[in-house]
Amino acid sequence: MTSPAEGGPPDTEETVSRIWRTVLGKSDVDHTTNFFSASGDSLQAMDVVVQVRHVLKKRVGLRDLFFNPVLGDFVAWLDDLPSGDPGARD
Repeated sequence: MTSPAEGGPPDTEETVSRIWRTVLGKSDVDHTTNFFSASGDSLQAMDVVVQVRHVLKKRVGLRDLFFNPVLGDFVAWLDDLPSGDPGARD
């Protein structure tokens, strides 16, 4: 995959992992991390959704994170979505 620095698409898992680490204030986020078990709450989940919409240009809603709270599952779900207008999907 082309790196973002080379003008290619961002690596979804690395991007989402960075967002989760920032929002949760934790450095130990990996593929198996459950957002809510890692002390994430609904306000932080909304922050994640807003950032994913902005950075990855994916139509994602709050319920999508609730249904896919494990990083690897959330990323797999995101990878199946087309890019586009990051409009609300709550």
